[in-house]
This record gives sequence, C-alpha cells and structure tokens, in this order.
Amino acid sequence: MSEEKIFERKVSSPTSKKRKRSSKKKSKICDGCGQDILANEMRSAFMYQDTYHQLKAKNYCEDHESKYSDHKCKPCWCGDCGYLTKYEITIDHSKWDR
Repeated sequence: MSEEKIFERKVSSPTSKKRKRSSKKKSKICDGCGQDILANEMRSAFMYQDTYHQLKAKNYCEDHESKYSDHKCKPCWCGDCGYLTKYEITIDHSKWDR
C-alpha cells in the first residue's frame, strides 16, 4: 500500500499585489493642550461634553477635599479638544496649625 501525498500550490496572479500597511502611528495632537486626541479616545479619557465624565471629575474633587480639608480641587478641561488636562489643587496655608 503506497500513499500518495498531494501538494497544492497557490498561484497568485501578477495583477493582485498585496499592499503593505504603513507602520506609522496615527496621531492627532491638540494645539491647546498638546495631548494625543486619538489616544485619548482609545483609552476613554474624560471629556467635557460627557456629563457622566463631568460628574466623575467633580466627585473626585469632592473626595479629595474631604480627605484634605485645607485643599481646594478644580478639574481643568482643554478649551480646544474638551479633554481633562489636570486637576488644579490649591492649598490654603491659613488652615495649617503651626
């Protein structure tokens, strides 16, 4: 008993060439804050237009102010892209007990 193995070859036509994808990372940088907008969308960063994100940022500030009574917290949003850039914390030195 002899077994025959059949090998098939895929023949590509000369007109169908596969395009190589460029390895460049796509990015769109905000002029105002310098953040990568596409990366922010991918990681679901806080956006001002989303009221849920506004509430989460406000709740974070309230929690921070309750932990640190001499701190005032304020979320800072970019005016151009609308993403959260930072939390601005101001310390009231008059409340310090010396």
